[in-house]
Amino acid sequence: MSHQRPSHAATNAVRTVITTGDETGGHFTVVAVTLPPHDPGTPPHRHPHHAEGCYVIDGTLALTQDACTTTLATGASALMLPGVPHTFWNPTAVPTTILLIYRPGATEAEALALATGSPNEIDGLLKMP
Repeated sequence: MSHQRPSHAATNAVRTVITTGDETGGHFTVVAVTLPPHDPGTPPHRHPHHAEGCYVIDGTLALTQDACTTTLATGASALMLPGVPHTFWNPTAVPTTILLIYRPGATEAEALALATGSPNEIDGLLKMP
């Protein structure tokens, strides 16, 4: 299995907001994401005001943060602190499903932007090795 992140093309990930910050009194937001096989995931980005937790429900996720790449299997988790550059993708031939937990909470529109690493909603795209 390669830790090499695929060059970023459009992702076909399916994102579903499970819980918004409006529903949790602003404490947290949960988004489920299913990445198809070999999906390039999010472009490198950071969240200046949100911590992001990631839990792998099923499959394998490659995650780079602060230029360190690791592979997370089913049941594994990781935490990205505010301002830390990161990106993730599916390096395998089977789908991967993850939960993303953002703190503080966000609206549904903000949550979807956070989950995509959208440069319009996040502090820009980053160049990562």
